[in-house]
Amino acid sequence: MPKQNNPQPLLDISKMDIETGITIPSIKLKYLSKKQNEYGTNHMFQLLDERQFKQINNLGASNLKMPVWEYEEKYYLKINDKKVLQYSVDQFNENNENGIEQITFTKDVPYIMDLTFYRYEFEKNKETIKGYTISKINNIY
Repeated sequence: MPKQNNPQPLLDISKMDIETGITIPSIKLKYLSKKQNEYGTNHMFQLLDERQFKQINNLGASNLKMPVWEYEEKYYLKINDKKVLQYSVDQFNENNENGIEQITFTKDVPYIMDLTFYRYEFEKNKETIKGYTISKINNIY
């Protein structure tokens, strides 16, 4: 993948309606692995552009749960397998040329994605839990 000399400008999240969702285009990721837990399967990625991590992380206060985190000066993101399947279905419905084939990721391969984040809030054990989730994969390049 050729390197771009001019980085894309970041979106000004402060001017967007965070209650209806925020689409962040051209998030640069490297696929790491697939992890299973009691909630299903998650695909783990490393964010390759620190500015994008800061942009996503600035969606809310530190008490919000996020699908993005920092560890040892690297930045990571997880995407639920259900979102990957929905993207595959949406692509099929768009062109109806091939059968539905779920996209498979290859370890250490870079990807660029347009992702939509939605804010959630619910009550659990008399505690309000707030955060953001990746609600939709819009494009994978």
